[in-house]
Amino acid sequence: LDDLERYAIAAHLVGNDAESRDALARGYRDALAREDVTRAVRFAFWLGHGMIFTGELAQASGWWARARGRRRKG
Repeated sequence: LDDLERYAIAAHLVGNDAESRDALARGYRDALAREDVTRAVRFAFWLGHGMIFTGELAQASGWWARARGRRRKG
């Protein structure tokens, strides 16, 4: 999960937002598979955060809703 998070950050910093999002989404799924709810919430937060700045408010809200739902369940 650490490597996925670092990869997502690096991809974002070099302007490859699609690759960054793919890595964050994979991190979210992998964290859930490992039952690491805190980490899954963090991946979902960063996905939503990035989408706000590109005007994708509905998608951002969806990721934040996932994060809120997982936080309550976990």
